[in-house]
Amino acid sequence: MPISPQDPHFKAFTIDGVARNAHRARGPITILSRAMTDLEITHELNGSKGRYATRPNPDGAEAELTYSRASDKLIIIDHTGVPEEYRGGKVGFALVQRAVEEAREKGHKILPLCPFAAAQFRRHPDWRDVLNG
Repeated sequence: MPISPQDPHFKAFTIDGVARNAHRARGPITILSRAMTDLEITHELNGSKGRYATRPNPDGAEAELTYSRASDKLIIIDHTGVPEEYRGGKVGFALVQRAVEEAREKGHKILPLCPFAAAQFRRHPDWRDVLNG
């Protein structure tokens, strides 16, 4: 539920220079922008396994997208995990988008076995150039 500036728990937040509504929450207040373009997303590689991860709130949980390399040119997205505190904030979308951007840069194709990633590909026909199949 939104809180007003008169509430003692109110804190002023800006994201990308735009004021955002604050919400009452248990523990730290988490504010998410609708456009998650400024997320710091890390990319980890371990053999044929890979992972994109982000932590929008430094004190909060981590969101991740995991994948496997099926070949030199094909990655399989097998999991996207977004903690409840970030749901609806476009964090999962940002992770899939990052995988798409890197696939384009490297000339790779993506097979989205993860239901969330597959749904994002259906919503974004402009990603078909990296979709395997």
